[in-house]
Amino acid sequence: MPDIPLVRTDGKSFADGITLTPERIVLGDRTLSRASKSVLARGAEDAYGLGDSLYFFVGHACPCFGDVVLIYDSTSLDNQDGGATPFDSGGLFDRKIFAKKWEGLLEKDDGTARCDFAAHNQHSLRGWRLAFDAYLSEYFVRPLAYVHGERPRKDDDVGRMLHPKNSRRAWTWEVRAHRDHPIAEGLRRIWAASDYADAIRQHVLTLDDQQRRDWGHDFGGRIVAAAPGESPHTRAEMEIESWI
Repeated sequence: MPDIPLVRTDGKSFADGITLTPERIVLGDRTLSRASKSVLARGAEDAYGLGDSLYFFVGHACPCFGDVVLIYDSTSLDNQDGGATPFDSGGLFDRKIFAKKWEGLLEKDDGTARCDFAAHNQHSLRGWRLAFDAYLSEYFVRPLAYVHGERPRKDDDVGRMLHPKNSRRAWTWEVRAHRDHPIAEGLRRIWAASDYADAIRQHVLTLDDQQRRDWGHDFGGRIVAAAPGESPHTRAEMEIESWI
């Protein structure tokens, strides 16, 4: 099976969270923070017992979470505490993921069914990649179909995969770490919106020579700016496709 990387989209402002700003990438602690998440994500963590998590998608640069896309080796979180699910947990909690088996249930029963579904589809960070490979083989005609966000070729036992109301976050894998993650650890590429990348460059200019060398060691050649008006999310996914 191809090695499909982990992807985190960041930079969106949350009222009670820490956003990954250009200043933090250059002058801050240079970590991805578990505090940078929505109230919805916190609700899913409580409802499904996920723990305080840092979120990644496998092979999907979702534009909902900001204008900087960070791409990591698929092995970057191996042997850490955390988990993985073959769906977006926030979408499940927010009832944005549908399944034929849940239709007609009362809201309380629907919530119970979703909790049961989440519990039965948990994978550890030690074993998620084997489960993901089996998932690709079963549900997609080829790995690139998954990366493209194409609909699966068959349904699952609850009728989620082919439900007409669902989008790709209903079948895209989510991987969660239970610690903050150093930005440069396992990093393959950062795609940033044009203005975001320009702000990074301006902050780098404020570093002294040694700081600039150290920063270049961690990030040199791995930050790419999208053209003005161009989506960094689309460009990131195009590059991922070229690696497969």
